[in-house]
Amino acid sequence: MSARPRGRPKGSKDGPRPIDAPPRGRPKKKHAEEEHDADTEDNNTSDTEPPPTRSMDAEDEFDASNDAFDAFTAGFTESDWLGVDQASAVDKQPLSSQESRGPSLEQLREAKKRAQSDSEDDGGSEDEDGTPASTQERKASEKDASKAWFDKPKYMPSWLYDYFRDTIQPIITRRDGRRRRPPASFTSTMSHSPASLWIHPIDPVFPLSHRRFRPTVLYRPRVFLWLPHFFVAKLCCPACGKQLEKNGARPPRRIADLNDTFYIVSWAYYCRKGCKLYFHGWSRRLLNSLPPFLRLAFPAILSRKSGLSQTVVSILRIGNQHKMGPSGVRALLCENHTLRFSTIQAQYLEAAFQLVRRHADEQSPGNQASITDYFTEKIPGFGDFGDSTGFSGFVPSERYLATMLNRAIEADEADADQHTSCLEPDQLAVDDSHKINKHIAKVDGVPVNALWTCMTSRYIRAQALTLTKSHEERYGPLKAIAQSVKKYGFRDPLVVFSDDPVKDKPLLLAAFPSLAEGLTPVAAAHGFCPLEIPDSISIQFLGTSALIDAALSPLTAVLDADPDAHLSISIDAEWNMSRKIGVSILQLAPHSESDSIFIIPVHKFDHLPGSLLRLLISNRVFKIGNSVSADCTRLKKQFPQLKDQSSFNTIDLKQYSIERGVIGRKDPGSLDVLAEKVLNVYLSKDDSLRKNEEWEIIPLRSHLLDYAALDVYASQRIFAEVTKLAPLDWVRHDSPAGSRVALLVHEGGETAAYGKISDVQPTSLSGIRVKTQTNSRVVIEIDRVLIPTAAAILHLPLENGTTRRQATKSGAYTLQQLQTAASGSVFQIVSPVSLLSFDRAGVVCNAVYLLGHAAMLGRIQANTVRLD
Repeated sequence: MSARPRGRPKGSKDGPRPIDAPPRGRPKKKHAEEEHDADTEDNNTSDTEPPPTRSMDAEDEFDASNDAFDAFTAGFTESDWLGVDQASAVDKQPLSSQESRGPSLEQLREAKKRAQSDSEDDGGSEDEDGTPASTQERKASEKDASKAWFDKPKYMPSWLYDYFRDTIQPIITRRDGRRRRPPASFTSTMSHSPASLWIHPIDPVFPLSHRRFRPTVLYRPRVFLWLPHFFVAKLCCPACGKQLEKNGARPPRRIADLNDTFYIVSWAYYCRKGCKLYFHGWSRRLLNSLPPFLRLAFPAILSRKSGLSQTVVSILRIGNQHKMGPSGVRALLCENHTLRFSTIQAQYLEAAFQLVRRHADEQSPGNQASITDYFTEKIPGFGDFGDSTGFSGFVPSERYLATMLNRAIEADEADADQHTSCLEPDQLAVDDSHKINKHIAKVDGVPVNALWTCMTSRYIRAQALTLTKSHEERYGPLKAIAQSVKKYGFRDPLVVFSDDPVKDKPLLLAAFPSLAEGLTPVAAAHGFCPLEIPDSISIQFLGTSALIDAALSPLTAVLDADPDAHLSISIDAEWNMSRKIGVSILQLAPHSESDSIFIIPVHKFDHLPGSLLRLLISNRVFKIGNSVSADCTRLKKQFPQLKDQSSFNTIDLKQYSIERGVIGRKDPGSLDVLAEKVLNVYLSKDDSLRKNEEWEIIPLRSHLLDYAALDVYASQRIFAEVTKLAPLDWVRHDSPAGSRVALLVHEGGETAAYGKISDVQPTSLSGIRVKTQTNSRVVIEIDRVLIPTAAAILHLPLENGTTRRQATKSGAYTLQQLQTAASGSVFQIVSPVSLLSFDRAGVVCNAVYLLGHAAMLGRIQANTVRLD
């Protein structure tokens, strides 16, 4: 008779099966499991992942209800717990030649119960060849007796694999008929041995006190049994909420702890009735779905193939806060791991030495020797810490520790952000950092990012990588902070610190308007009064061409009446931020009619009115203002009538003030600064008014009208006061030769040397250009040096000349070096005219000397005449 095709055997559905029959029911693991498991995370450790586990319990069922668990734990006795402890502490091989170990009474009872259960379930079924199914199962079990529930990894020592096979496997595969039984360590049967998720190795004192010298017994690690299905009524799928089924035990996962390494053993689970996804017992999604009291018992943070204990991660956090990075933590772990190994090794060697010493004492004179004294007992060596076949010590690398610390921080990011947002911001500080961009990205070798940071006195609240200095890239994070403060009922910060408050003020006020409440301007705090327009001055809004011609025609009539007449008009302009070309309004304040200010909405006109056009293009009308040339350039682009106009005869207030010594060349010259220095008043320059989109709304809002009129009025007043000052005599490129000058360290700084303008001004001197397009250089002869270490900033070393050590930090020669090279007290240098000032003291001294010399000559001549 031909053999029946392989497949499900005859008998009941749950009966025995042939050895080579296909697996029943449970599908093979697919890639979907890896997508929802912690094993898919990256890792830098040297561990290797074992092959996929064999599904040893495809048809198992488990009852995780509380009633079933309580009923089960009530049936455990003291012998159950002792069986687990003995299994974890004693090897299967004989301990000595005089000792043998057989099955315990409890083990015989369990074997008998399993045999009865199997016979009842099988129902006496046989295969077609007449072989009883129980015989086939026995053959299969004998075939797999040398293998654990997972294949041996390449770098796992043989003794450790045997430990999992002989000790841990029976613990996690306990049965009560067809149901899984919790490990015996999960129940408390003695007051000194409470229930625990841990399987601890035997203390070295016990085997060594019985002269059992087996290093592999002392090598054994701790094992953490993570079987969450025994602690919940129903283990649900994190994705769909359906009940999960067990899908075989997973290979052990090695975890590095503070003093040693331990292993985690868990099960895999499969959602058969729902989304068909797989989850490992340590999967992050599965852990997060467990009750908090159970989830917090998990002792590790996992990577792809290994992990760190919570203790090590806490040390990494604390060390990072107190300037001990991953290198210091690795040194600590290496010290503790090797210390534990050395302690066990010392116990082992001391016990062996005690045994040898006892033999020596027994063979001392006066003692009768026995036959056992002539047998030598060999004690195996204990091995080394790094022996891959022995103790197999392991300490994670610095890179792995840093990666795991970053992973732990990222896992707590949401909680940390929530904690920070629940704190009241007592103060804020904003800053742009250009250091982090060196480590992020470069384009053609140039950093392109800047890191904007906003923090309180204790925590960083927001960070953003920015490409420009625009406020638009910073407003989003700052506005989110403001919304969080409002959401949790906190008050706005009272103060914000910035290294550029003028630039950051609009951004900060937009997010926290309360910062502007109750403020006193800095100028007012120094005793300056606000600038106000007198009531005698009328502000006229000229909205039509007729009004413009009527108001400006009297001004141009003066030019027609007198060909030599000139006009001075202060001009200012405002425009919407969205306007790219041209201006929105134009403010005029004629100096001849100081009681009128004209506001003209030029954005309404396609062509300038005739009277206004004449004022702008006339060479006899001086247009005065701060940055007035830029305003005229915008008007030129706005109206085609000004396209051919090359100049507008403008006077810039900043340059005008510099020429009269009101401010320095490099000092700020904005209108509000000039108002403080010249008029002793402060001019309000509110950015919320200056930068808005309402300058083209007709009628113009009253606060904008007052702001525009105040600007042009301030310009008129400042020009009138500065005109009263005599212009300073600045050194120029065409100043007379031989004029005494003083060389300054920097513009406005102290005097470094004295000299005179050279009689000859060559095109270049010692390779340094003198004649430039800006006419900003001149050759001087130094005859008196006050500060020898001062740098001649235009005199840089040649490539094959003096080395960098002889130059200053700026790379320029010092005056002393140039004087030494000239071999004389008088030497020539090229200097910018901005660093020169006329030597008034020297001129006065020379004049006094000449007058004194002339008087002396006069007296000599008189005496000579008298003698004659």
